[in-house]
Amino acid sequence: MRNALYFGDNLKVMREMQTARYHTCYLDPPFNSGRNYNIFLAGSKAQRKAFDDIWRWDDAARENQAAVLHYAHYDGRHPELVETMDNLSDCLMGFDQILKGGGSKGKNDADSMRAYLAFMAPRLAEIWRLLTPDGSVYLHCDPHASHYLKVMMDIIFGANQFQNEFIWYYGGGGASKRRWARKHDVLLFYTKGSSWTFNLDAVRTPHKWNKGQKRADGSERAESGKIPDDVFQYHSLMPWSKERLGYPTQKPLALLERIIKASSNPGDIIFDPFCGCGTALDAAHGLGRHWVGIDLTVLALEPMERRLRERHGLAPKVDYDIEGYPTTCQDAILLAEQNPHDFANWAVTRLGLSPTANSNDGGFDGTGKVLLWENSRAALQLPVIAEVKSGRSLNLNQVRAFRTAMQDANAAMGIFITLHPVTRGMRNLAEAEGTIEHNGKRYPRLQFWQVTDAYFTDGLLPVKLPWQIDERPKAARHYGGEQTYF
Repeated sequence: MRNALYFGDNLKVMREMQTARYHTCYLDPPFNSGRNYNIFLAGSKAQRKAFDDIWRWDDAARENQAAVLHYAHYDGRHPELVETMDNLSDCLMGFDQILKGGGSKGKNDADSMRAYLAFMAPRLAEIWRLLTPDGSVYLHCDPHASHYLKVMMDIIFGANQFQNEFIWYYGGGGASKRRWARKHDVLLFYTKGSSWTFNLDAVRTPHKWNKGQKRADGSERAESGKIPDDVFQYHSLMPWSKERLGYPTQKPLALLERIIKASSNPGDIIFDPFCGCGTALDAAHGLGRHWVGIDLTVLALEPMERRLRERHGLAPKVDYDIEGYPTTCQDAILLAEQNPHDFANWAVTRLGLSPTANSNDGGFDGTGKVLLWENSRAALQLPVIAEVKSGRSLNLNQVRAFRTAMQDANAAMGIFITLHPVTRGMRNLAEAEGTIEHNGKRYPRLQFWQVTDAYFTDGLLPVKLPWQIDERPKAARHYGGEQTYF
């Protein structure tokens, strides 16, 4: 079995998977924390936005809910999920009534939670479908939505398939004077069937006693170690940790190794549909398991590739497959033809911007703000937007519409991304937009990036962006529990 990485919407990717083949699934999805998260790039102090954890009741949320409410007609490609989706639809409608009826602090909070749950529901159902009959799943969550997620997991897997709330206690760090210090995460441990793998001896912990000390009844103590309980005490990743890759929400390797040792055997397949920088994949490979990971954020590929190469000597497309991520210009053209939306996501995240949920509303496909620094202080925020046109039919009206979108969004800069050459007239329109100045350098306000073989050869972007030069100063620290965001 080939290990594999997929880039794109994990719901779309999972729907294309036909067989139940995964023995253990670990997922660390967004938590509905209401925050944006950045990634620090390798060998640099610069940051890029990795993902948003802010949810809105918009067209994307309604589409997610429709995927559940009308599954048999809306999709229905997997008949074994129809009954589950019917039950989930009742669950989501019930949550809607609770949240809209005063179960949240206000309308925005209620709509945010509704959008998050509509996002998670069909994905959790697909995970159930893809697990082997003796498979296990660990859903990493926090108090923002864990109670709602547990109800949905009971519906999907069955309440009797709930095995544990596995607690990761990390301690350390700051504390609150208004409430109990928040020092743990919860992982919901469910199994698909009545039998499952649990390797007790692989996760025993050393006894805490003096050598030769007997039990209270005078019997000898076993040397194999203590039977593990549902609390795992292990520190979170510190800013100075050699393990840290600069990726937000990165979890320690020891946590994933413990889960994988307990709930799988060598040769089994580990599945992580929100794989981020690849901690679960790293742990799986080191323990002799196969692995499959999915992530929407193409920025995750660089730290993921680096850790797999440096720790295990793995090379992409040699030792594992990569799907949905262009590595040549022909790959980019093929992705644009087959899935223009995924191509747009790939292109804008190459610029360090975040894909917009629905570009039809704003006239652009990517957006973000970058902090520029002077004398260790944030001096300026520049709004930036990007538009992606993958077709061959490029014209002046498309650039005029993008200039209007820049004005409406009050964007200081705009990047117009294409697969094919722009005309001289389009460049004249861009030149008419003028430049902006920062730290004695001038940057065109409207720039073009034509994706060509040169980008895949040397990795250089033909656009001039301030954040390629102005980086975060050394004095500004990045703490594990306090992500810096725009």
